[in-house]
Amino acid sequence: MISLQEFIKRSPSPWHAVQTAIAVLKEHGFAHVRESEPFVSDRPIVYSRDRTQFIAYIPGTTTSAGFSSVQSHTDSPALRILQNGELKSNGSMFTVPCEPYSGPVLSRWLDRPLQLAGQISYYLNGKLGFKLVHVDKFGFIPSLAPHMLRGTDQKDWVPENGDFVVCTTGDYKDKMSISEFAKKIGEIPAEAVVTAVNLEISAFECTQFGNILQCPRLDNLASVYASIHGLVSQMKVQTPHTRMICGFNNEEVGSQTRAGAEGPFLINWWRRVSGLSEKEFSSSLARSFAASADGGHANHPIKGAGSCNDPVPVLGGGMIIKYGQKQNYAFTDHCVSVAKAICLSNNIKFQNWIGRSYKMGGGTIGNIVAAGSDMNVVDCGIPMLGMHSCVETCDLQDVEAFNNYCAGILMDSCKVLAQAHEEMME
Repeated sequence: MISLQEFIKRSPSPWHAVQTAIAVLKEHGFAHVRESEPFVSDRPIVYSRDRTQFIAYIPGTTTSAGFSSVQSHTDSPALRILQNGELKSNGSMFTVPCEPYSGPVLSRWLDRPLQLAGQISYYLNGKLGFKLVHVDKFGFIPSLAPHMLRGTDQKDWVPENGDFVVCTTGDYKDKMSISEFAKKIGEIPAEAVVTAVNLEISAFECTQFGNILQCPRLDNLASVYASIHGLVSQMKVQTPHTRMICGFNNEEVGSQTRAGAEGPFLINWWRRVSGLSEKEFSSSLARSFAASADGGHANHPIKGAGSCNDPVPVLGGGMIIKYGQKQNYAFTDHCVSVAKAICLSNNIKFQNWIGRSYKMGGGTIGNIVAAGSDMNVVDCGIPMLGMHSCVETCDLQDVEAFNNYCAGILMDSCKVLAQAHEEMME
């Protein structure tokens, strides 16, 4: 299994993340099939939707036993190239217009080397084509010197509205359209018609200080990685229930898309795989368990974590299990208890992340999945600093704990859930 750092380096966009996930799963014996093809139930399978979302699963021996799952998302806050903009010359540089995707901490994108990655779609010779692109040292966004802010009430300058441009160099020209630019960097024939441009700007450096790792896109590729790690570790083990992992898209912008957690992807998958009648299908969902895997705020050494009650989780203290009385995280007594039972039985370090009810915090796919599928869901993840920054920070000890937790959820959560249901009936 490749390292988390290598997984992130190979995944500079959601399109690349899904491609990398499929490649790793294929290396470990999963068959890659099209979503439009019939599914088989006698071998591990992986398939994707829109190249930005994937499901992989190991079939169980009894479909009525339900399924265990770890569910994450492949997208991250970033800047994206405008579909219909144009390049402009500025001395020896060219500026490429872009805009925020989700809620990136914009000041962190300034004055650092940035990569460009994503997908270009085009029409050529009567056929559609889709090209993945990655330029690891593409450009930068310059900040503004403090001398230029004198006489204003600004202490610092952060791009906003139409100010977002990335500076780059290369064989471009003034007023070059984004379509022309896309064909050039994608090495697509000049006679092709570009139909869509989805290119992201992000950092590319990964730096390690002992167990501390600073990387782009830890939110939420660390969870995608942990889910894959947990699933491939069980290839030779057979269980009554099916084990599944899913990487949704568009969590950072609300999940209300065909490829997002609010879409029909999950339920459609289980209907096709299980082949159960409506009555049996509903019963199987009641026996199923999902871990919604996403990052959580760690204790900042100066500012703490305002949306979390004390004690705030710390880097190196273990993975986190989330509580939220506002239900921005999937939180029920029995699901949290199942998650902690998995940790305790496998000697996995964990911390409670308990949100303040009077403070607005983040949200995850947890209750979106729970409300849309009628599943038992718990929210969990790893603690991190600088979430939504260009580079985020975590502790590799927590990553290892979360890898083991995901394996435990996939292997044992349905069994522990059944025991919890028995107790609650009494």
